[in-house]
Amino acid sequence: MAQRDSPYRDKTTNTYQSLTTSMNLNVELPKDSYEMLVTRAENQGFDSPEEYGSMILRTVIDELEGPEEDDAVRDRLEDLGYV
Repeated sequence: MAQRDSPYRDKTTNTYQSLTTSMNLNVELPKDSYEMLVTRAENQGFDSPEEYGSMILRTVIDELEGPEEDDAVRDRLEDLGYV
């Protein structure tokens, strides 16, 4: 396990925070996808394509988890008679 800062999105403030510990993951990408990642990372002001890729993965994971949590909250509010 490597120690380095990696970003994650705080859902309540919609800002990116830094983690002090992270895991390394090697991902094989087609050349055109990697080139796009490099270009977008530079355009967005990230220090590296790896940092940008980490932010993208965290954002996607957050979005995938979001609706389930929203449904659970909605169901609980319905059970309590608020909705």
